[in-house]
Amino acid sequence: MELDALKIVHGDIKPDNILITKTGSIVLSDFGLSQCALTLDPTRDQSRPFCEWSAPETNGTPGYYAPEVLLRYSRAPTPSFTSLADVFSMGLVFVELFCGLELPLWDPVDDPIDIDVDIDAWQDMDLPQRQAARMMVEGIRKVIDGNWIADEDARDMVQLVSFSFAALQSIKTGC
Repeated sequence: MELDALKIVHGDIKPDNILITKTGSIVLSDFGLSQCALTLDPTRDQSRPFCEWSAPETNGTPGYYAPEVLLRYSRAPTPSFTSLADVFSMGLVFVELFCGLELPLWDPVDDPIDIDVDIDAWQDMDLPQRQAARMMVEGIRKVIDGNWIADEDARDMVQLVSFSFAALQSIKTGC
């Protein structure tokens, strides 16, 4: 991605904003919500990595929100909205691509059939709250246990990454 070199947080990475040209190149589109550090914060300390720059606005599309975006919507003290949110959203796009999903992995729109949540409470939630609920209940288990990834090597890779991440978390937390 050239976004990092240009110091841009796209803020709305989703399948609808990824285009394929006639020559097969992949192009990211719809920069209407993007934010450029060079324009918005010209006095920014250039010695600090761009991924640490906090964009002033939180953007995105429900179903592709990074956890820090969900926290900002909850009005809780939150981490910064950085280019790492774009990386998370791109990861969700890859999961959809590899699994052949027609909806986001943690779809916040449809009523929950496969998770244990009170339907009345679900109806009262806004879209970021619904995505957070699905993320907390389902996690990545839905992908690993559901055998959604047809390619056996890709499924093994996802499982390895998932188990490695869990092991790192347990080492980090001492649990």
